[in-house]
Amino acid sequence: MPENIQPLTERSAKILQMLVGGEYVQRYWSIDKKHRDLLAATLREYGIDFVRTHDGFSGVGPELKGESASGLEYEVVGMGQVTRSKDKVALHAISLDYELGVDRDHFEYCLNELGEELEIIVL
Repeated sequence: MPENIQPLTERSAKILQMLVGGEYVQRYWSIDKKHRDLLAATLREYGIDFVRTHDGFSGVGPELKGESASGLEYEVVGMGQVTRSKDKVALHAISLDYELGVDRDHFEYCLNELGEELEIIVL
């Protein structure tokens, strides 16, 4: 099973927030990557087959909600960008592919799970 919640190790990154089988999942990727590709890579990590049917701004990607052949359900709850500076983190931007922003509650939950304390700023 993949690590569900990744720590933010870069100063600025794209973020994907989702529930997989009811478990919180949070992933980061390089700013120059597409959210549709981050979602596809994460679904592959969990062994969830998908078809690219969501027609987004930069191309076709997986749907925001679905289920694997074995019944493992997933739902994306947030996408966007984060920027960290010392003890602060800014949640900003939306995914152009999915027109979805960062979910603050999901982010706070994941921070607590990692034992991190950061001031959250929503832009």
